[in-house]
Amino acid sequence: MSGPKVDTAELRRQELMRLEAAREVRQKLCEEIMDTIRRIDKQCAEVCGLLDEDGGYADNSSEIKKHRNVCKKKLDKLYDRVRAGNEMFDTDAARAELNEIKREFDLQDDIKRSMELIEHSERLQSIKRQNEAMAGTRRRILQDIKENTVAVDDMYEFDTRADAFEQELTQMMNEGEMTGMHKNSILLLLQDLHELRRSGMPADTSCKRLQRLYGQYEKVGALIHSEMDVMRAVYKEYCTQCFDLEGGPAAMSDFSSVAELKEAAENMRERAKCRLSSEYIKRQIDDVMKKHGYDVVNSELLHEADAKGQALYGVDKDSAINVFVSDEGQVTMRVVGIGFDEDISEQESERLYQQQCAFCSLHPQLTKELEMRGVILHTKKHNPPDKKFNKKIKTRVRTENAAADRRKKELKRQGLRMMHKES
Repeated sequence: MSGPKVDTAELRRQELMRLEAAREVRQKLCEEIMDTIRRIDKQCAEVCGLLDEDGGYADNSSEIKKHRNVCKKKLDKLYDRVRAGNEMFDTDAARAELNEIKREFDLQDDIKRSMELIEHSERLQSIKRQNEAMAGTRRRILQDIKENTVAVDDMYEFDTRADAFEQELTQMMNEGEMTGMHKNSILLLLQDLHELRRSGMPADTSCKRLQRLYGQYEKVGALIHSEMDVMRAVYKEYCTQCFDLEGGPAAMSDFSSVAELKEAAENMRERAKCRLSSEYIKRQIDDVMKKHGYDVVNSELLHEADAKGQALYGVDKDSAINVFVSDEGQVTMRVVGIGFDEDISEQESERLYQQQCAFCSLHPQLTKELEMRGVILHTKKHNPPDKKFNKKIKTRVRTENAAADRRKKELKRQGLRMMHKES
């Protein structure tokens, strides 16, 4: 039976566990790379922030940023390689490369000199102390809002408190981890604060209203922190499941609730499992076909409609075995003609029919060899040889070759014309 063969592929449990374990190692390495990128960004932000604020150390700041960008570029490339790897990827070599990039950044003379400069420069230390003092002042003002024990009779004091509260709300919304619903809650508080500032009420009344608004903020903040502890744990699992997905994970703020995020994490877990199995099955089929002398036809030579998700293994210059593996693990194999058009002559039809018959004896052997590699094919539908199954897949080879020939001829003519002019 060598018409189109449709099977359902299943991986042995041990094989799937091996693939999942290897993927977990790659995922943890990717997480370590991202942690390194975040550490470099944070360190540069702290150092360059002080240097830029002073204004007299622009060159130092520029050099640090340059080294940061070089290291981040290397880390991004390493991350992409690890993310795109499979169970044969050399994670030990990749981790050694990561450690080398870390050392390279930590040992940069510009960074070490700048750190020493900040430590010994009275001016930079003064800026640092001022920043810390400003943060401390804001904390004290927020405490005054909360307690509101002293009567306020001028708007300057109210405006000072309102400014500190607005900075607190803005910082939480911009820097804190939260969902879209959480951000909406903070935005509503900001809106209420703006309305209070525009109300024109006396300072004492405004401060009492501000105290109540701050109390609402504390309740909202406590709820956000509580929910985000759970959210972060679930989001980490979600990111784990889609670390090797093209495009990466959605932002945490894109999810409105823990339940929605849990559902997304479970969906990604299933997708990752299917993708892991599907890619392994494709590679094993590829290896087995090559072992039997079937050359892979470059997918770039196929037209868009035929290329997606398919592989062609050339039997000869005019025919091939067309293999399609779906994300759900369904494997379809069939003999096809390949050429520069889709028309099938009577002679081609007979030849394709004979190829179908020949493939009949090979398919059981392919099935056995795949099983030895942990891929079990369960028969779904095996069609007998029949000319009605003959199909031809159009390639771009002739078009490309013809275009190349035309370019060569044109270059040759230009060369002859140049020789004629020179003579």
